[in-house]
Amino acid sequence: MKPDAELALVATLRRGGTETVAALLRRVPVFADAVRGRGPVALHRHWGVATPGAQPLRTVADLAAYLALETPTRLRILHADRNEYQLLVLATIDGGLLDKAATRKVLGLTGDRAGQARLDRAAHGLAELLLTDPDSGWVALAPGITDMVPLPGIPFRRGAEAITKDYLAIAADRLHVTPAGTRKFELVDAIEAALRDPAHATATVARLDPAARNMLRTIAERGVTSFDQLGVGYYRRSMVYSRHAPGSAPTATLHRLVEHGLVGIDEYGRTCWMWLDLELAARGGVLYADWSVPVSTPVPLAIGPGIVLPPAASILDAIVDAFTTTPVKALKTGGLGVQSVRTIAKAQRRPVADVGLLSGIAIELGLVGLVVLEQRGRGRNTTVDYGWQPDPERTEAWQTLPAWARYARIVEQWLDSTQLPVDGNTVERYEPRSKHSLATLARRRFVELLREHPAGTGLTVDEVTADLAFRQPRWFTTDVVTQLVGEARVLGLVPADGPI
Repeated sequence: MKPDAELALVATLRRGGTETVAALLRRVPVFADAVRGRGPVALHRHWGVATPGAQPLRTVADLAAYLALETPTRLRILHADRNEYQLLVLATIDGGLLDKAATRKVLGLTGDRAGQARLDRAAHGLAELLLTDPDSGWVALAPGITDMVPLPGIPFRRGAEAITKDYLAIAADRLHVTPAGTRKFELVDAIEAALRDPAHATATVARLDPAARNMLRTIAERGVTSFDQLGVGYYRRSMVYSRHAPGSAPTATLHRLVEHGLVGIDEYGRTCWMWLDLELAARGGVLYADWSVPVSTPVPLAIGPGIVLPPAASILDAIVDAFTTTPVKALKTGGLGVQSVRTIAKAQRRPVADVGLLSGIAIELGLVGLVVLEQRGRGRNTTVDYGWQPDPERTEAWQTLPAWARYARIVEQWLDSTQLPVDGNTVERYEPRSKHSLATLARRRFVELLREHPAGTGLTVDEVTADLAFRQPRWFTTDVVTQLVGEARVLGLVPADGPI
């Protein structure tokens, strides 16, 4: 982040005072730990790995310096809900500033009071995350934010940095636009305006031959597309503007799309894409059509009297015992392999998902560790086979804990783990050296959602998915929510079936 971002944050924090800080900590709870010098994103820590010297943030200047760093900034963006993120994208595309009246008109919300209220709440939410400065406009991005926002495509202005002025001049000519001058930024301005103008973009596409229109449609549907998928062979940008450009018909077709400024290319990665500006024009300037907010209806659950501990602790103990009876050979990377997990699952007649998850937790709790199974040779020719076996001292101490304490430790380890991935897949292996930075934050966000609803009530899986996908659209896909729900069922945090 640039120094001006830090100065802007200092001014915002001082102007808003404690209310501004409190709103930010409510939106990003992990920052509350960081302020105290704790947690996976504390200052002077690598992402997810504790290092000596972590310090609490004692002053406004300290907090501003911390929030201006790359990781906290990306976290603030990640905590934007769907409507906030969509506004963030529109503001980034428009150079960092959105006008309220113009945005309402483009989105078709003029006269729609409910829609306008949702839009205003989204603008307010961005201010709570300190991503915008309300004193500078309705949605005015703070310094440095435009470079950090993940966009759903590649805007022409960003891609133009890698295109020479001569090539831009030819693209302007093919687009039938007249720049204000011959300087590069003037060419970029003119081409960008032409690509975003629905009428001009439509006329340009209409002038293309059928093969070029079909290829453009294919690229638009696929997003970033490899040359191989289009049947394009050898390609070099300088060939595009040659009068005798060699190549097959697909290669020549791609040449025409690039020289018209409609498609960007990566020569070395052998990929191409339609500019985001052209996609915006194709949609009539409305990049996002859905600005609604999902509504969940918790339903009562049939819960028996009294408190019954879930069986996760006893299942974990049985899995640890399985490592005792048969030495489990470690992978060359030092991990626990899929085959070993499936073997234990088959022997105990348990789902692989249960064994994979609880085996990883047992390893992280220190109940199962790496031991030397066999050592062969000498000196440089020495080879060592490692295996996973229970640690007698730790397992004995573990068994002395009350059942509720063992269960609480299991759930706590699941929440805090950065080795167990949250990627939408069932955990069937374990790699101790892997780091999944956002895993612990995603699991905590999932649990926070469940805690918001009254005790003794539940939501359907579809409602949980829709709610999380709205709250953090860059985090929670359907597969990720399915994984989290499955793991919560294994741990007994939610019922084994039915509502969550």
